[in-house]
Amino acid sequence: MAPHSRLTVDDELRRYALHNNTTADAGYVAYLSTVADAVQSLSGAASTVLDFGCGEHQVLSGLLTDRGIACSAYDPLYGIGADALDRRYDVVVMCEVIEHLRDLSREVALIGRLVARNGFVVVRTQVCEETTDFRTWWYAQDPTHILFFTMPAIAEFSRRIGRGSVQQRGSDVFVLGPGSGHR
Repeated sequence: MAPHSRLTVDDELRRYALHNNTTADAGYVAYLSTVADAVQSLSGAASTVLDFGCGEHQVLSGLLTDRGIACSAYDPLYGIGADALDRRYDVVVMCEVIEHLRDLSREVALIGRLVARNGFVVVRTQVCEETTDFRTWWYAQDPTHILFFTMPAIAEFSRRIGRGSVQQRGSDVFVLGPGSGHR
């Protein structure tokens, strides 16, 4: 999305305030549980996790902590966890975050610095397929979504953050890991 068409940060925060992204919403918790499952499946690797773009209520961070996984939280929009950027993590999770990033090249550098050498980045986002009618796609209708990804774009993001492999889990969860290849 062109910069002049984007919401202001204040308008973006007002839009997020309309969501019920709390532990009281069983549907939201179930939605996040699939990401928590992906992180937990990296069990040996998941000794330290960063929930990058955790949201105001840090629900995913709480789910992971409840599963015994050490998880730090970071969200610059809510002033959460700036000190979390001083470490490296075995897993960096970006659940419904990548499509909101205002400065992708800066964030790519940051994610690349945050993930440990043999670490993983778990991304959840909807992918634009060749058959997607972008004009009517529900994901493109959200004014807070300013970046959209295809599978080749996910692979390029993985490469730019220093990960060599992409494993797709379901339709919208991607585990970017060390090594090479695409599965």
